[in-house]
Amino acid sequence: MEVASGLAGLISLSITVCSGLTQYYQSWSSQDTTIQDALRNLADLQNTLELVDGSLGELIAEQTDTTKVNHVKVLHGNLEVGSQRLKAILIDCQANKPLKDVKERGKVILKRAIYPFKTQTIQELQKTVQDMRANLSLGLEVLQL
Repeated sequence: MEVASGLAGLISLSITVCSGLTQYYQSWSSQDTTIQDALRNLADLQNTLELVDGSLGELIAEQTDTTKVNHVKVLHGNLEVGSQRLKAILIDCQANKPLKDVKERGKVILKRAIYPFKTQTIQELQKTVQDMRANLSLGLEVLQL
């Protein structure tokens, strides 16, 4: 039961973080196709998390095979690491407020120094989302959902 409640909390946190990142990057989506790709991947992860939010805990609670439960515990840890990475990216994003007018955006485009356009950050976001989706998929497969 502890695994189920921990996973439910983690899924809820991950949904909140995905939503925050989507909200932030949405204002930049017309600027770069890489950001559009990141938004699609975030939306896919968030939708998957929302779909399994209630049923995953029940499946774990019903599971009698301790090997499967232990495996899901490991995957839970991996999802938690991913969620914390996404949360760190969100905190950094919140420090860089979206720009409101063309003049401000023009300055940013010239400098290319504002956070959302750092290639490494977008790549980290994409990789973290992929890893979380893979771990979630594996967990669901183990539980035969």
